Amino acid sequence: MDEIRLSSCEEIRTAFDLYGEEALFRGQTEHYSDKSGCVSIMSSMVRSGCVPGHTQLWSYYAKEVIQAVWGHEPVPTPIVMSQAILQHYGWRSFFVDATAAAAVASWFAGYRLQIENCFEITADSAGTPVALVHEVGNCSAHDGIGHLYVLSREAICKAGIELHDLVGALPARADGIVRPIAQDAWLIGPLRALPSVSIIAHISAPAQAFRDYAESAGLIEMSRVFPSPAEDSILRYLFSVPWELIHGRVRDLPIYMRGLRLPEYSFKPLKCHPADEAFFSPFWIAQNRGGDLLQNALFLRAPRGRLFGDQGKCECMPELIALVRKHGMVVVESDLPISYPEHVGTMEYGKGIVVKAHGDRLIEISSLSLDLSGCCAEEIGVAYGWFYECSGHGKLSRVQHAEECPCPNQLRHENHLAIAGAAERWLSASCFYPNVGLSWAFVEPDQ
Repeated sequence: MDEIRLSSCEEIRTAFDLYGEEALFRGQTEHYSDKSGCVSIMSSMVRSGCVPGHTQLWSYYAKEVIQAVWGHEPVPTPIVMSQAILQHYGWRSFFVDATAAAAVASWFAGYRLQIENCFEITADSAGTPVALVHEVGNCSAHDGIGHLYVLSREAICKAGIELHDLVGALPARADGIVRPIAQDAWLIGPLRALPSVSIIAHISAPAQAFRDYAESAGLIEMSRVFPSPAEDSILRYLFSVPWELIHGRVRDLPIYMRGLRLPEYSFKPLKCHPADEAFFSPFWIAQNRGGDLLQNALFLRAPRGRLFGDQGKCECMPELIALVRKHGMVVVESDLPISYPEHVGTMEYGKGIVVKAHGDRLIEISSLSLDLSGCCAEEIGVAYGWFYECSGHGKLSRVQHAEECPCPNQLRHENHLAIAGAAERWLSASCFYPNVGLSWAFVEPDQ
């Protein structure tokens, strides 16, 4: 590895000319070494660890993003694209991120990123006062030495490690300027850490010199590296996840945090938030069922992570189907709502699924929807679903039906089936117990 110490923007420009277009770059304000003194560049999941609940929720929303961006087009590497969303929008992945743009790497070598909690005293669209906790991302000019690493694509591949060009992988229909495009991003991995043989140069220089180089390429405002939700359709969707009530009060106001914790790089306080921004205080539809539609249904209440996490396929559901036959309708309700890309800009959210019997052999699985506007829950509904024929041992087989949901979103209905499968597993493990009336509560299984 070449150790190159420079002092000016022009020297940096000359150094970059030494490396061909096949190089990748990574900029940092700190230099890290392992016990043997070699450069240490680890994946964020190895550095910070896995928090299963958060990772599961991020993975769920990443799948939704992929469905929204690619539509019916084949996704080249769905697992990699899912990890890319986790890595670039605020969580962790088993990959190391890099860029094909030396200017982007120079920006990260010249600016220090900081995430700080910020309180906002504001109101919902109806004027109800609320306190919001934002995780605000700010950049400040680093006043020390910046570090930029030149990576060899050839050496990475020879080491048996995969390279993923995120810009090339994104379809042309990707809306706006999403963050991976703004950063000309690549992912390397999966891995624990980059092998030292793949790092062909370590360039150190005053951070100001790196900033000058980035600015010469037009990277002056932070929004050029972190586009705002108005420009970035992926970020806009992730921001649509409802805010959730947390413990404590500020000025006797309820406090909310984003349901999906992610840094905000373009935060601007608002006097009043729009109607399609939801602030959710915990409640169960099972305990306040509204009209006649759900009055006689059996409710299975469970944590969101147990229902929307990756639970795998389950085609036979004897326990669940037996309850559907007995009660006519079973609702599997999540404690917290879920946002869907197709409903961004509306007030509609998912709260679980409804499994309904149609005669002796037909079952419909559909979405339990909840309209939220600001702090107010306005309407409960049941969407159209997909139909399944139920054979022996509760085995479900998809069938076409005149009253099925006409939407083209196959992932949505596959997720509904997966939630039904999750409920079946928890029923089989005796994780639901009768609570009040036609309402069963979830209890964690013994470890």
